[in-house]
Amino acid sequence: MFVGGLPENGTEQIIMEVFEQCGEVIAIRKSKKNFCHIRFAEEFMVDKALYLSGRYISVSDGSLKSWAVSVTTSVWLR
Repeated sequence: MFVGGLPENGTEQIIMEVFEQCGEVIAIRKSKKNFCHIRFAEEFMVDKALYLSGRYISVSDGSLKSWAVSVTTSVWLR
């Protein structure tokens, strides 16, 4: 799935902390342009993550402000 609107200083660890609440994250491909692709173990986990779209998420590491998440589905071919 595609996730946009990431903060410039967002790390894979922060992305993992936010999205692992939706289920097992298999892979994260982070771009330098404030977006990433996430692969979950099961399809229903993507459905759960879609509910995060448009929400503001605060990560309590002090350096990040709240950020709005834009989540859409995409297909990865093996």
